[in-house]
Formats: sequence, structure tokens, C-alpha cells
Amino acid sequence: AVVGAPNAGKSSLVNRLAGWEVAIVSPEAGTTRDRVSVDLALGGQALTVTDTAGLREAEGLVEAEGIRRAERAVAAADVRIAVFAADLWPAPQDPTWRWVDSDTLVVVNKSDLGFELAPPPAGCPAPLAISAITGEGVDALLVALRAKVEAVAATAAGEGAPLTRERRRALAEAALAA
Repeated sequence: AVVGAPNAGKSSLVNRLAGWEVAIVSPEAGTTRDRVSVDLALGGQALTVTDTAGLREAEGLVEAEGIRRAERAVAAADVRIAVFAADLWPAPQDPTWRWVDSDTLVVVNKSDLGFELAPPPAGCPAPLAISAITGEGVDALLVALRAKVEAVAATAAGEGAPLTRERRRALAEAALAA
């Protein structure tokens, strides 16, 4: 799951990872209201990358529901990519921080704008500076993401093949319950 504040560049990053425009990108905060997912293969592993609504104080019922859905997606994700905008880094009041732990990939987007990055807060994993627009730093992110995905797959190896589609997962759970 890709999580962050509005206009941090989550949708641009998902589009960059997908290689096509799967998510709408706009300078208007709150453009992404619902989860947008794309299936990818990375290092031979299947994964679903989910773009989520920007975390902030909602400005309406629809946006509030989008934020609730975003938080559910982030809570259920095997891997989290927390995206912060370089012009606001380290954004101590950003609600994204509640989803950052030692296993989170922390990305500072918009490196093409030339901002000098302050050191990360204590306990924060080393951030990766990227530009979702130019692609700068995305290769390093893909290496880190691949390592995270491989670690998740190795952990699940004893459990059988991972179910990467929500529909398949729901059907497997229903079969197990039956």
C-alpha cells in the first residue's frame, strides 16, 4: 500500500511503478478518493500495489470514507510505502507517520525540485529520495521494494502460494470457513 498526505505524489509513484497511467494525477488535493490497485511482477514475485487517498482531516463524507478505506488498506498491507513531499519533509504533523515503522519503505518524493532534505526523525528508516515524475531514485526504490516482497514471500513460503488478489483471498477464506 502506498500511503501519504494529499499531493505527496502517491498516484504519480503508482503510475511510475505500473508504467502507465493507472491513477488520476492532479494538483487538486483529494483527487484520489478510493483505492486504485495495479498488479505487477517484481523479481518473479506477483504483487498488488495500491494507491490510497491522502491522509488528512476530511473535507466531506466521501473523502472521509476514502480515508477510512485507505487506512484499512494500509493496515492490511504486507508492505507499506510511506510517501512524503520533499518541500514539506520531514512533516512532523503528517498523519502518515502513524503508519511508519522499521519495516516501512519511506520515500521522499519530488527530489527534482531541488530541496535540501533535513535528516529523518529518530527511529525512521533511511528515506529514499525519488522523483516520481522524472524517475530519479525509482530504481533504488524498486530494489528495496523487491527485498521487502521477497521477505514477505519467504515468510509465507510455508503457507503455500500467496493469494495476491482480494477476490481469491476472500474465496479461499470462505472455503476454509466452510
